[in-house]
Amino acid sequence: MDQLSNYELFALLTTYGSDAGSHFMNFLAFFSAYLVAVYLVADRLGVRTLLSLSVLYVAVVAMTASGSYITLRGAVDIAKE
Repeated sequence: MDQLSNYELFALLTTYGSDAGSHFMNFLAFFSAYLVAVYLVADRLGVRTLLSLSVLYVAVVAMTASGSYITLRGAVDIAKE
């Protein structure tokens, strides 16, 4: 990253920051959808179905969290420049 100008570094840092915000907003959307779905249909679904939905939710949140972590780690590396 030694060949990038200050402007390019700031632009890259801004891009990483907005990507991290997008990952967080995705997490909030998934979390809200999960809570609403479980609240509305929990009494009509079996234990197996609820468990499957919960496992699927955890997998999606893990992907979102890892994306956010990787993005923020990149932003920290850029900020050290």
